[in-house]
Amino acid sequence: MVPVQPGEHASVIPFERSFDSQLGLTYDRIEPEEVLAHLEVRPDLLDRNGRLQGGVFMAAAEGTASMGTAAGVMPDGMIASGMANDTSVVGDLTEGRMTVLARRRASRPDLWTWDVEARDGDGRTCALSKVLIAVRPRRGALTA
Repeated sequence: MVPVQPGEHASVIPFERSFDSQLGLTYDRIEPEEVLAHLEVRPDLLDRNGRLQGGVFMAAAEGTASMGTAAGVMPDGMIASGMANDTSVVGDLTEGRMTVLARRRASRPDLWTWDVEARDGDGRTCALSKVLIAVRPRRGALTA
C-alpha cells in the first residue's frame, strides 16, 4: 500500500513538522468516511513497563479522526479541530506495528464523530476510542 501524502489535505504546517509525523504515524488511506494509518513501535514510545504508552493510542486516534474530518471539510474552507477523545487501552503492545482504523459514525456541519480501533501486528485490539472533531471556519493561516 502506498502511503497517502497528508499535505494533500491542506495542513497549516508541513506534515513533516507535525506531531503526527514526530510520533511516526503514517497514513495509508485518508477519506472523509475512513482513515487507515500505521505506526512502528519504537523504544522511545514505551512506558516504564515496556508497553506502548497510552498517550500514543490517544494521539493516533485523534490524528486519524482529524485527518478524515479535514479531508471532508477543508474543500469548503473549514478546519478540523480535536474536541474530545475517549480512549480505552485494552491490550498491550510492546513491539512491531500498530494499525489504526478510524471510521466516521456521524457528522453535522459543526461536529464529526469517529470510532477508532488500534490493533497489533496479529490483529488483536489494543485500544478503542471515540473521538469528536469540531468543524470551524478557517480564520487565516499561522505563520511558521
